[in-house]
Amino acid sequence: MAITVEQARQKLENAVLHTEVGSFSYKKLDHALIAACNRFLRETHVVRSSETLALSSGTEEYDLDTAISAQFRPDQILGVMYLAADDYSPVQVVAWDVIRREYDTSDASGRPEMIAFNGDKAIVYPSPDTSYNVTMQTWDLLDQTNWTIGGMDATTRAVELNIPDRWVDDVIWFGARAYLLLGAPGHPDAYAAMQEFLRNVIPLAKGEGTRHGAWWPSYKGTLEQGYGPRPRL
Repeated sequence: MAITVEQARQKLENAVLHTEVGSFSYKKLDHALIAACNRFLRETHVVRSSETLALSSGTEEYDLDTAISAQFRPDQILGVMYLAADDYSPVQVVAWDVIRREYDTSDASGRPEMIAFNGDKAIVYPSPDTSYNVTMQTWDLLDQTNWTIGGMDATTRAVELNIPDRWVDDVIWFGARAYLLLGAPGHPDAYAAMQEFLRNVIPLAKGEGTRHGAWWPSYKGTLEQGYGPRPRL
């Protein structure tokens, strides 16, 4: 069961030795929690989801902030993007200039085969001839929806951290404690907590969300396939 912001704040305060409860403001506690959680999620990719980019007929360019979410960026994509169609056709990620050059020489339309990103924009080629959904697997950052930094309102206190239960205590006890105390020079726990976070907690969690699975011969008998991260050719 995910812990709430209120519970996370309490855990963080209890993790700091040689200080009294209330020594740090809720705003400072929240900033430390967010920094540690986001670093953990960025480096481990243990929290994943599936996102969909809805393509409209005749529309080549899309704003990611509105089409997916303001927190999403293309470096969060894992694996191969594909169309949610009967054949699950792959959509290749290419450089923005590649698609621009294609449109310079052709006004083709049809099933999109390529996509490029530039900041908060995405562009596809060829121009969609009908509606398509591009599906992608992604890793997630901390969900801060309805979280007012330093807030004591009931909504903020009830927000749940989207950190796996098996890791959340270590992320708070070592990661958030380190970020909090690095702003208070001289505290003996700061360096030790950060080293434990970087050298043990994060490395042990890396790769946890990816398993190689099992291999079996393809129906054509030409290669082996599996449900792991990559095929063995």
